[in-house]
Amino acid sequence: MESALARFPSIRLVYGHNDPAAHAPISRRSGGRADGMAFVGIDGLPQEGQMYVKQGILSACFEYPTGGREAIETALEILNGKTVPREITLPSRVYTRDNIDRGGEWLPE
Repeated sequence: MESALARFPSIRLVYGHNDPAAHAPISRRSGGRADGMAFVGIDGLPQEGQMYVKQGILSACFEYPTGGREAIETALEILNGKTVPREITLPSRVYTRDNIDRGGEWLPE
């Protein structure tokens, strides 16, 4: 973030590959330039991303399922001789201040 701040006079959006990574530039004050920047994270955990959205720290966070449960279920179906889809799309959810109290919003597949 320090390098980006030094190189770019105008930054409108900061994306963190997880919620703490999106939160970190804010907690370090983003060189005093956090106002006017949107901060977005990934994970959507209740104790991190969702909490940061409720507090107005993050503009949004996204929840992507890990796929572990679906992988095991699919493996069991294969072992039991069932035909499974070649591709399985897992649903994702976005949390914003407008929808956080309703549990976020599922994104279209």
